[in-house]
Amino acid sequence: MAITVTNLFTAAQTHFADIPQAVFLSLLNDVHQEIIENIRLTPDVAVMVNLTAGQQEYALPDTVLRIWEAAYMSQAGDYQKLKQTNIDRLDDNNPTWRNYPPSTPYYIYDRGGNLGLVPAPDTSTNAGYPIVTLFCSQTSDTPLGISDSLPSMARTGNAWLYRVLERWCDMYHPEQSQFFAGLSAREYERLITYSYGRMSRDKAAVQMRIPRIRY
Repeated sequence: MAITVTNLFTAAQTHFADIPQAVFLSLLNDVHQEIIENIRLTPDVAVMVNLTAGQQEYALPDTVLRIWEAAYMSQAGDYQKLKQTNIDRLDDNNPTWRNYPPSTPYYIYDRGGNLGLVPAPDTSTNAGYPIVTLFCSQTSDTPLGISDSLPSMARTGNAWLYRVLERWCDMYHPEQSQFFAGLSAREYERLITYSYGRMSRDKAAVQMRIPRIRY
């Protein structure tokens, strides 16, 4: 069953009847963006980046929250996964990376909203190829309203609810802030685990330790 924003607001009012709907929605949208930026709850959106030969960095759309995967495609059906890295790691492991001659990229990094390719591509996009495809989480065109629902993958709305209440308490009920911060952290971790899916091979194996009894 879908978790609606109305459900969350009603639940919030059981804790704090004085929380205004407008403030609740503002806090909820901040929390929602934070959650979908860090947890893979919504379907990936494919963002295409046209390439210019010899150009290393490209501006990312402001709507991109998180890049989960990236690929270089030299032609239709030719998919080469790009390895995510960062500038510090490149400097440590490949100090001359800035001087690599243009070629087929195999690393990708993000610097202040700019997407970087290492090495820089040696071919400009023409007739659709080569191209870099990013699989991302994106901001919504419109904020959540009172009649909207959370992503369908959300089994409960507790991670959203308790994080909103934590921030409400930070502002108006600091004596209860720590309590809701604890609930928020617990539900956030549960949401992360749930987002991994239900395949047992993707879960960490936990083996019960049975104490040995000596006679």
